[in-house]
This record gives sequence, structure tokens and C-alpha cells, in this order.
Amino acid sequence: MGSSTEHGGRAKKGSGGSQLWKKALLHSSLCFVMGFFTGFAPSSVSDWTSAAVAAGGVGSSHVARALHAAGAVNRSLLAQDAAVVDAGPQPLLVVVTTTESTTTPAGQRAAALTRMAHTLRLVPAPVLWVVVEAAGDVPATARLLRTTGLMYRHLTYKENFTAADAAAGKERHHQRNVALGHIEHHRLAGVVLFAGLGDTFDLRFFDQLRQIR
Repeated sequence: MGSSTEHGGRAKKGSGGSQLWKKALLHSSLCFVMGFFTGFAPSSVSDWTSAAVAAGGVGSSHVARALHAAGAVNRSLLAQDAAVVDAGPQPLLVVVTTTESTTTPAGQRAAALTRMAHTLRLVPAPVLWVVVEAAGDVPATARLLRTTGLMYRHLTYKENFTAADAAAGKERHHQRNVALGHIEHHRLAGVVLFAGLGDTFDLRFFDQLRQIR
């Protein structure tokens, strides 16, 4: 009886020691694995970039240039945003188009007005398009202007001009005076541009106009 009890006690002690040894081994293994991966993980992007550049490899130089370019782009975007904020509201751009109906056939006039409308739609708001023409040509032009999607004023006059008057510039001057009278009467504050039917413009030109103070 005594021998059997002693043998059982030794077995229990051996089993307990084996379990402690396994737990210690598992704990050590976990610590080793965690330390291994922690050592390879970069502490920050800048440290990782510095290590890559120090390595001197082709891939590392590409990565460094890419990160430098990304930073430059971000700084550029921030500068542009700051410029937009500093610029504030854009001034009103008043574009006056004289039609000179005595020298321009109706079909050509409609085509020229359509081309001008396409250009002005690309100009940042606010833009006011003032179209001046003889009273007899109103219906066709009014229909065209309603389809442009632009803010416009359609001004007319009853005075008659001959081809000789138009050639001398009298009709064009009269149309400009009609437009200026309308602008002054309604106190439209902005930059005024006289644009004939045959004129073409670079969009950058409108940006430069808005710099006028």
C-alpha cells in the first residue's frame, strides 16, 4: 500500500512539472515571435523612408522620389486653395456683343452668337452677356438667347442705319452707347468687355480681365 501511494505521488509531480515546462516554452515562443515582427516593423514613415534611401537600392530611390513628389503636390494644392480663399468673390464680367445687323446676314449672326455663347459658358461666373441689336431682329435672337443657359440682357433700338452708316462705324458706336446707358442706368458694377460677332477669345483672357481694379 505504501509503495503504491508513493508511486502515484511521483506520477502527479511528473505530470505537473511537464505542464509547467510546456507553458514556459509556449510563453517564450510567443515573446520571440512578437519581438521578431516588432523589430521589422518601421516606427514611422520617415524612418522607413530614411532606411530605404540609406540602402541605396533602385527601388528605394523610386520610393523616395515618389514620396517627395506626393509631398510637393500636396503643398501645391494647399497653396492653390489659399490663393482661392484670398481672391474672394470674382467681379462681374459684362460682355457686350454688338450685332451690326445691316452688314451681317441673319444666318451668320445666329452662328456667331451661338459660338460666343459656347465660349461664355466656359467662363467662371458671374458673367452677364449683353446683346444689342435692331428691333426688327429681336424674335430670332430672343429664342436663341433663351437656350444658352447664360445670364443675359437683350437690348434693342428703333433707329435705322444704312450700309454706309454701318461701314462708317455709326451703328456699332450707337449699339455700344445703348449698352453703356443700360449698364449705367442699372448700376451694374463690373468689368465691361466689348465683343464683336467676329471676335474670338482665349479663356485666359477673361481671367486677366478680372484682375483689373
